Amino acid sequence: MSAQSSAVPATTLDTTPPSVPTGLTATPVSINKINLSWTASTDPDSPVAGYRIYRNGTQVGTATGTSYSDTGLAANTIYSYTVSAYDPAGNVSAHSSVVSAATLAPDTTPPSVPTGLTATPVSTSQINLSWTASTDPDSPVAGYKIYRNSIQAGQATTPLYRDSGLSPSTSYSYTVSAYDSAGNESGQSSATSATTQPLSTSSTPTLVQAVNTSNSQGNSVNTYTVRLPNATLSGNCVIVAVQSGSQLGSGAGTLTVSDDGGNSYNLAKTNDDGIQTVSIFYAMNVTAGAQIITLSFSRTGSNYVAAVAAECYNVATSAALDGTSAKSAISGSVTAGSLTTTADNDLIFQYATQETDGINTNWAQGASPWALVAADYFDAQVAQYQVQAVHETINPTLTQGSSKTFNSIGIALKPAVAGTAPFGMRVVHMMHNRVPAIASGSSFTLKSPSTGNLLVLSWVGAISTLFPTVMPILTLRRGRCLATEVQATVSCTTPPLG
Repeated sequence: MSAQSSAVPATTLDTTPPSVPTGLTATPVSINKINLSWTASTDPDSPVAGYRIYRNGTQVGTATGTSYSDTGLAANTIYSYTVSAYDPAGNVSAHSSVVSAATLAPDTTPPSVPTGLTATPVSTSQINLSWTASTDPDSPVAGYKIYRNSIQAGQATTPLYRDSGLSPSTSYSYTVSAYDSAGNESGQSSATSATTQPLSTSSTPTLVQAVNTSNSQGNSVNTYTVRLPNATLSGNCVIVAVQSGSQLGSGAGTLTVSDDGGNSYNLAKTNDDGIQTVSIFYAMNVTAGAQIITLSFSRTGSNYVAAVAAECYNVATSAALDGTSAKSAISGSVTAGSLTTTADNDLIFQYATQETDGINTNWAQGASPWALVAADYFDAQVAQYQVQAVHETINPTLTQGSSKTFNSIGIALKPAVAGTAPFGMRVVHMMHNRVPAIASGSSFTLKSPSTGNLLVLSWVGAISTLFPTVMPILTLRRGRCLATEVQATVSCTTPPLG
């Protein structure tokens, strides 16, 4: 017997297919998509390489995992599916059991018709709409179409819409429809109408709002902000009166005024008496929505700045200035000096500030029709206004109870049928008062012009005892309906620290 030959290696062929996939499910998820899933197959010889997906007996795709999304289908149509597994050797299992599923029917149901539509005029050019949200049984509501006088004017994703750019004193009719993501649109709501506010038919300048504020800390910066209580209304006039003092000397350099509405401010008058500089600026025909006024000084220093800002309507929108005056070193009866106007119904505005430190005891506006705009007892600035029915020489004057001296300016602005009257609830007068570092006694008194029905007193400060008693008491004094003066007395267990 001969010797054995050399050994030759050999590999058996893989001829065993994977097991048949089981647990096949088909889930319709849209009008053109069905998702498939199944239990993984096994193979005794090699890993499963993937799966073949058959729709209605024809292969439509493959997958390496145990799921597949079949897309591009027809809506509301039944499809049958099977799945087979294959391994790297090309062995293919038998098909799984057949499962069937139908794509979803098209969404042809529109959302419900919006209800509760209301239209509220808020200015001469804007009406605000609101309504009850619609519902949809098939898909979320995608949005709403707003129709003005039967023509689509806009769209909204929430049940609120502000329709702007309208004409004054004009009636508009509105309806609203809802639509879904499938493009179904509901019927239009019941119609509602509203009329924009009219332009003023009077040429009498009228106060809209006012604020007084101050920087009492002498910060070494060169910009300060004054925030009006409300956003300005279109076409109105904004007056800004400023006093500034500096440890570097009188004033704080050249002052410019701007706001967040891009309005242009004109310097009406400035008066530097070597102790305090007072200035009045005005912006005509302002844009709607401005609220933050910025005072910018050309130099920095330990500047002490106080300001009053007031908005009025029915003020001329061009060439408005009709006279100015200024006077310094005045006490008791604080006058701005005489000025002579040329037009009836001019708006006369006076601003004054104390030249040296010290608390004032009282401010009193001039005789009727003068009305206070601001009366700050601790930063010692005050402003008042009146409408001068007949043009003539006028000497703006108010009084206060201390013997301190004052620097004051008066200006006149011409009237016109212009601007926008305020509408709805708003803040008319706002005052920011500083309390002295050490108050005498255990109380101090603040007085402020006030118009309207709601009075709010807010106290922020430090008290020398841990649990003080702070008891604000508000009492109304008799005054003109346009600018009733309110007196607030704050009582504490110990004098406030500031």
